[in-house]
Amino acid sequence: MKPGPASAQLDADASASLHAHHATPTAIWDRLGIIGSVACIIHCALTPALVGSLAALGFLADEIVHQVLVVLLLGVALLAFWPGFKVHRDLRIVVGAVAGVAILMTTGFMHAFMHDVMHDLFHFEFAETGLTMLGSGILVGTHVANQRLMRAEGACCDH
Repeated sequence: MKPGPASAQLDADASASLHAHHATPTAIWDRLGIIGSVACIIHCALTPALVGSLAALGFLADEIVHQVLVVLLLGVALLAFWPGFKVHRDLRIVVGAVAGVAILMTTGFMHAFMHDVMHDLFHFEFAETGLTMLGSGILVGTHVANQRLMRAEGACCDH
């Protein structure tokens, strides 16, 4: 029996199906970046309430927790954005990544300095929380944009 157009279409559909479930490393890092950044936003939003009501969770407000999260998000961002940029060359991804990470690094590692300098200007804890949530939000948007650009380039097979 000679294969016809229907047979060729079935082979193409089967091949596409196999590739549709394969996630590239960049896509996985983008997903982890989104999850980590959203977790950061949730952490910032809920920590004051949790610490106020459950003293045992006070460690969540420690500066070291913020610093560990920032370092983890930086690593994930590098693993997602650099390979993605090499494929799509979109500078908006670089700008978003640098802005998001810079804001998180500033709030995470310059806590004492910023508190001393800015305390007289406004309530620093609210500003720090807002800036951290802003940086995390920028990273979420940048990871989503990176995923879309990778899909558009055909380099990202997870639909």
